[in-house]
Amino acid sequence: MLIGCNIGPEYYSDEEWGKEDSLYKKYDFNRKSKSGDIVILDDGCEKYFIIGEIVQIDYDCEGTGLEMTVIDESTEKFKNAAQRVKSFIQDTYNLDVEPKYIVLTHHT
Repeated sequence: MLIGCNIGPEYYSDEEWGKEDSLYKKYDFNRKSKSGDIVILDDGCEKYFIIGEIVQIDYDCEGTGLEMTVIDESTEKFKNAAQRVKSFIQDTYNLDVEPKYIVLTHHT
């Protein structure tokens, strides 16, 4: 679960991987990613290109899974994370977005 935006696969660039300071490497979603990290998720099939801040994560999809979460976009926690994501996307892609809660299964 994360707070973020699907800005669309048209913003994905194969050339970005080859850069020394690649955003994709710096914000790669991997088994080191944790709650509070901003990550970039690309499905590889041009269905989504999501940028967001991790709220909850369950790498093994075992045990208890994700905690029950009430989606409340009026909390300070949500507002602060949404502003961080909004600023990141504005600075990086020059897009004005409104981050939302996103829940998905994304395999790394």
